[in-house]
Amino acid sequence: MGNFQKSKLFKYLSTYFAFVFIVLQIVDILSEPLSLPKNFIIYLLYIFAALLIFILIFVLKGGKGSRSVTRTERKSSSKFIIPVSLSIILILLILNGYQFFTTKISSARNTELSSRFEKLLAESNYLESFRLYNENVGNPVLEKKLNEFSREVKIKSTNSDVKAYVKYDLDKLAENEWEFLCDVPCDVRIPIGRIKYRFETSGYKSFETLKTVRDSLSVDLIESDSVYDNMVLIKGRDIKLRVAGLDHLPSESVGNYQIDKYEVTNEDYAKFISNGGYNIDSLWKFKELGDMNYNELFIDKTGFNGPSNWELGAYPKNKSNHPVSGISWFEAMAYCRSIGKSLPNIYQWDYAATLGLSGDITPRSNIQSENKIAIGSKRIISGFGLYDVAGNVSEWIANESDDFTRVIMGGSWKDPGYMFNTFYNKDPFDRDTANGCRCVDSAETLYKVIKKPSRDFVNVKPVMEDVFNAYLSMFQYSRYDLQANTVEEKNVDNYNIKIVSYKTPYGENMFSYIYIPHGVPTPAKTVVYFPGAYAINRESSAELFEQIPSVLKFLLKINMVVVFPIYASTYERRDGLRNSVPFYDLSYRDRVIKWSKDLQATVDYLTATDFVDRNDIHYFGLSWGARIASIMLATEERFKSALLYVGGLRTQKRHPEADGVNYLPRVKLPVLMINGKYDAIFPFETQVIPMFNLFGTPKNKKKLITFEGGHRLPRNEEIRHMIDWFESEKK
Repeated sequence: MGNFQKSKLFKYLSTYFAFVFIVLQIVDILSEPLSLPKNFIIYLLYIFAALLIFILIFVLKGGKGSRSVTRTERKSSSKFIIPVSLSIILILLILNGYQFFTTKISSARNTELSSRFEKLLAESNYLESFRLYNENVGNPVLEKKLNEFSREVKIKSTNSDVKAYVKYDLDKLAENEWEFLCDVPCDVRIPIGRIKYRFETSGYKSFETLKTVRDSLSVDLIESDSVYDNMVLIKGRDIKLRVAGLDHLPSESVGNYQIDKYEVTNEDYAKFISNGGYNIDSLWKFKELGDMNYNELFIDKTGFNGPSNWELGAYPKNKSNHPVSGISWFEAMAYCRSIGKSLPNIYQWDYAATLGLSGDITPRSNIQSENKIAIGSKRIISGFGLYDVAGNVSEWIANESDDFTRVIMGGSWKDPGYMFNTFYNKDPFDRDTANGCRCVDSAETLYKVIKKPSRDFVNVKPVMEDVFNAYLSMFQYSRYDLQANTVEEKNVDNYNIKIVSYKTPYGENMFSYIYIPHGVPTPAKTVVYFPGAYAINRESSAELFEQIPSVLKFLLKINMVVVFPIYASTYERRDGLRNSVPFYDLSYRDRVIKWSKDLQATVDYLTATDFVDRNDIHYFGLSWGARIASIMLATEERFKSALLYVGGLRTQKRHPEADGVNYLPRVKLPVLMINGKYDAIFPFETQVIPMFNLFGTPKNKKKLITFEGGHRLPRNEEIRHMIDWFESEKK
């Protein structure tokens, strides 16, 4: 052994293994920062093996004729061994230290990245998850869950050389530029959710769409000269109405048609006037006009022919690209006729507007705002690429409705958001400043009368007591462990916001936002809120953790704890429900039962806390929440009083177990209703007063306050009445 250690072979092998060790250490340290390929180490081992063979051959067969090394030479060479060895050790220590710290940093970064990613997934924020993935391609955590936030889709076209572009963020459509997606056909990965797409190729009309693509998308572009400019071709099919209250009607076969991409503008309508549109009798042949002089009927503020809000036959300065408004149904139809078109029938408009996308369209449209704006300013579109289908101006429809009225759809800038998919009709002579239009090119008529759903609530008879008790049993449940938990809380201004989660009686998790004024004496008077239908179309409730909604803020001023439950079908708990309008299907009945059980579970939680006075809990319902209160208050009896703001009965047919008429007489607690006399959603005489009268509350304990308004009422006045109500309901 001693001879071997002194041999040349031992010396070479020692040097070889030391060299291999150092190289492997360096490669291990630098492999991640330099992103070395996985098979690099394999190639390196091949080189080391070849080098070892070369050394063995060299030592065993070579060097026989070499001269002997003198003692002086050995001493001279040996003096470098210690410094070189120490240098190598120092380098290895530095490299290992570098590796240690970079590993720690990398581990911390991966932990932070994983936490951030899991939070985004929990919030169903697929777009940000997708962006995070693109910034960290190859990260094993993100790669493992790739299909939870994105999907691989195939895009194809009957046309050649088509280019696809996208805008992922629907909240930034105006500021974001189109991003190139791919040359069609292609297989491409996209985030889960609705995306705005644009397809174009030379010689063909570009096409925009708003879609959720699940696995594939086929695009068929139309030649540029085959359709009118700024119109969208929609292929015929059987169409079932999706507008609220009419979804019970049978499907109708509709042929191909082209519909305006934008609403008719002031400039468009001015050309109609300058071309003598008001003097061409053939455009004004309507049975309702008879022998009337339409030239005298349809004038502007100064007596010239034109929309009601124009002056001297001209539109307001610098408003050429704003939608025309202030026109009657007759003027809208006459305009469309003058260019060889017509007003759309309700089936054409309903299908082109893609009401099923209301949750994406409505919040990003010019609705419930201060005034109308230039067409297309809001870059959100329908599934077929139509702009401003929600808001800006209401759009006249060809169909007649009850009492010779005409249908008008979409809502205007001054309407609440749910008007987008709510059926509405007006007198055809009405020239409100919100009335506008868009036209279609179609051989289709389908101008049949579309009646607004109606029901006689004055003479309606609720079910007998034994039947009601059978209905009530569907809402009841055995007591159970709520598994309540405080998820997060923080202080904002003069109050605390708390998110609490708990189990529902049917096994799902739900959560509530609780707002507690600082310094409020506990146990405190508490109000549980049931929101309007806007909650059905909202994707996230995160804004509720930033601050209390303005509609509820006044309650903190009177030292009330405010509870905002996230009910089934709303916000993060959306389940495909498009709007709050009842319909005849067991799925609607089952949802109503869930809403009641959510409310009951919330009260179960509140009565078990030390900050809520269990004998002083109140109900506050807004619009949808006010209407559904008929069932909520009959199935949850622990409320001390109820405040119902702009609510009423709905006429649509539904299963009797989900019909508020059968529950109202069983409600006995004090009730305040606040309504507008001209509410288009809940007509005062036929749907508000009957609801008020049907309440089983003693007459001296129920109150109806009315305003000269619609679904939106004077804020200061309504708050004063609400405060008076809650203050009067002290223990």
